[in-house]
Amino acid sequence: MNKEKSLILERARLRLNVVALQHDLSIERMAKELGMCRSNFIRAFKKVYAKCPLEYCQEIRLKKAIDLLKEDRYMMKEIADMIGMSSIYHFSKWFKDRTGTSPTNYDANENISLCDY
Repeated sequence: MNKEKSLILERARLRLNVVALQHDLSIERMAKELGMCRSNFIRAFKKVYAKCPLEYCQEIRLKKAIDLLKEDRYMMKEIADMIGMSSIYHFSKWFKDRTGTSPTNYDANENISLCDY
């Protein structure tokens, strides 16, 4: 991979760090902003970072959700909203699929390893 493409992908990764928690996250829009088609963007990103952009964003969301749960001061609906999830049901199911425990049963003292997805 050439240096220019590597810089573009690093720029994309940094941008994903910012937009991963937004409700209107669009991989297609991001690819277009970078001057790439969606499939080439996903393929190139995965080659460099060993995961596709959506998986990368999901990891950011999960880490943020765990941090917010550890603070023990937000309601589940607030956490769902803060990480870009549209409903508490979707958030609870998504969280349990990735951690093996529901957010309401999450123990802040537990060391949950992030599931590979």
